[in-house]
Amino acid sequence: MVEKDKSVEEAEFDILRFIQILLIHKWKFLTIFIIVFIIAALYGIKQPKFYSVDYEVFYNESIKEFVVESDVPVIKNKFEKAFWFSTMKSDEMSRLIAQNSNLPYSASTVKRMIKVDMVEVKGGSVPIFKSNCYFQK
Repeated sequence: MVEKDKSVEEAEFDILRFIQILLIHKWKFLTIFIIVFIIAALYGIKQPKFYSVDYEVFYNESIKEFVVESDVPVIKNKFEKAFWFSTMKSDEMSRLIAQNSNLPYSASTVKRMIKVDMVEVKGGSVPIFKSNCYFQK
């Protein structure tokens, strides 16, 4: 008679024995699952709701400096980075965001929640504005 090695027996997984254990102790497993699920649901409900968004605004214009409008050539002004940067950080922009987002914040509060930076790309002529908004509801 050949004896089986004990380490081989311990390494085997008997699925039928596992199912028997689950059936015997089903109420314990079900109770533990329900308690953990309720704790997780309560934790999720208690968490503050916040929304965070990061976005970049690119300005790329491939039109020449001379534009023809109504058959009359017009010299087009160059893009003013500082003007658009100040516009994105303005009180009017904050007021419009507060008005259109339906959030219970005033324009001054919204202005503090939005951070706008101008990204300078080395050798790039396209201005990039990077914005980060963080709202807590």
